[in-house]
Amino acid sequence: MLQQAEGASQRQRLWIGLLVAAAVVAILGLKAFGLHRRAATRLFAAPISAGDADADPSAPWPSSPGEQVQWALRHKQPAMILFYSTYCRPCMMMDALVQMVKRDYQPDVVFIEVLCDDPANAQVLRWAKVGTIPASYFLTRSAEGKRIVGLMNQQDLRAELAQIAAVD
Repeated sequence: MLQQAEGASQRQRLWIGLLVAAAVVAILGLKAFGLHRRAATRLFAAPISAGDADADPSAPWPSSPGEQVQWALRHKQPAMILFYSTYCRPCMMMDALVQMVKRDYQPDVVFIEVLCDDPANAQVLRWAKVGTIPASYFLTRSAEGKRIVGLMNQQDLRAELAQIAAVD
């Protein structure tokens, strides 16, 4: 009788463990494949700001991603900002997709790549509140936009780019 009770207890623990493991795998799977997309209206807090409204249109293209974001905001240029890592397979797939389609949207949309592995980009990562990568930010001319976390397909990427290019 005692052995039957212990056997039933072990089976219950096994089932509970399996259910917990399945829940963890499901949550991690959603995060890994970008199915938990988030939208926002204002993506950046100060100090990244639109700044001088009368910015010089002939100003040279900045070298750092943080300055590139500021440039796009100052010049009221729609922008796609990709936060990625060279050690992340979905990130590299997203980067390849962006490289493939970006010539169809330039110069109407500015493309900015932020390498998360580079310590020099830590400040822009904090400003953008990047937690999971790849993360794509789509900014309109008025600095409003959307954040999409995870790997996108080409159709969705093109739709987002067309939308920010068309908004005045």
